[in-house]
Amino acid sequence: MISSPQHFRIGDFATVGSGTTPARAKAARYFSSSGHEWVKTGDLTNSVIRFTDEKITPAAVAESNCRLYPSGTVLVAMYGGLRQIGRTGLLERPAAVNQAISAIQVDPTKAHPEYLLHFLNHAVDGWRQFAASSRKDPNITRQDVESFPVPLPPLAEQRKIAEILGAWDNAIDKTMELRRLADVRRAELVERVLVPSDGARRKLSELTRPIKTRNSAAAMGRESVMGVSNRLGLVPMREQTIAADISRYQVLPPRGFAYNPMRINVGSIAMSRLESHVLVSPDYVLFQCEERELRPEYLDHVLRTRWWLHHVNAGASGSVRTRTYYDDLAAISIAAPPIAKQDNVSRALDGLEKEIQLLQRKAELLRTQKRGLMQKLLTGQVRVNVAAEFEPGGQNDD
Repeated sequence: MISSPQHFRIGDFATVGSGTTPARAKAARYFSSSGHEWVKTGDLTNSVIRFTDEKITPAAVAESNCRLYPSGTVLVAMYGGLRQIGRTGLLERPAAVNQAISAIQVDPTKAHPEYLLHFLNHAVDGWRQFAASSRKDPNITRQDVESFPVPLPPLAEQRKIAEILGAWDNAIDKTMELRRLADVRRAELVERVLVPSDGARRKLSELTRPIKTRNSAAAMGRESVMGVSNRLGLVPMREQTIAADISRYQVLPPRGFAYNPMRINVGSIAMSRLESHVLVSPDYVLFQCEERELRPEYLDHVLRTRWWLHHVNAGASGSVRTRTYYDDLAAISIAAPPIAKQDNVSRALDGLEKEIQLLQRKAELLRTQKRGLMQKLLTGQVRVNVAAEFEPGGQNDD
């Protein structure tokens, strides 16, 4: 039978301190762009802290209650709301902290800082339970930090666990960097092709036509009624929002476009990617492309650019919500290259968007795997081989 790691309180193996904010009235003397790192809650990213937004001078350390904590100090946010409490960081270099942060300096003969960081990230709900219990304003205190329970396996195992989970973090970071680069490539292609130059524009009135077909014979049923979401595109309409009489509802064909004229200014416009006709609200505006001139897939990408949203909103005159009907939309000029180029651009953007989605899913899967592994390592269900090499996804645990 495998025994679980013994639990200790943070105060049993570490000293806990906090910091302060140097007087803002002496900002010229106490703050600079090249002094000591000074950590605020917003600098805590649940990982290693290399740089901070603000820095303080040696004078701030000498003349205020600020102190420099050494590299390897683990930081925890004590207040700032339940979304902030329990955020962590690990100092890569000496730094001061503000009064909202606890600084935990572990005894290196008893605990490993990176292991503690991983555990605290895993146990963030525990911090929030501390913060929410019997207090008017959610926060945690230095005493809460000192009494927080932590399972401590032998030091060699702590180091190995930190190495294993660090490898998972590296894999997540690399995946998210690949996602960022794919985002950059997509943005560059959008800017180069979809955003029109002064001499390459055509009005949508030349490239599209309105759709006016109604469900007058009630040929289509209530199950066909869809709405437009600015995040999800076409989605089934909730039954309670559908009118009793759907004969006035409009028929939207595959690859046709629909939008709410009062919400297009926040992106509520969508192309139907469904294979069959559907119904939409009689209050919507519908149109379709003249496909010899404009591919719907290409226009769909144009409609998701910031350039498009800016031009749709250009006539809003500062109002909170404006009605934009087909004639208003048709007056907008877009970049409309030859059909072959439109198809190539659409395929390239579709490929990049698929790549971004796959990388995002991979990162989420790695995070889920890490959480599950952390749970097993901390309960003793899995004990590590301290001498083994490790790669995420490999069979390295005993």
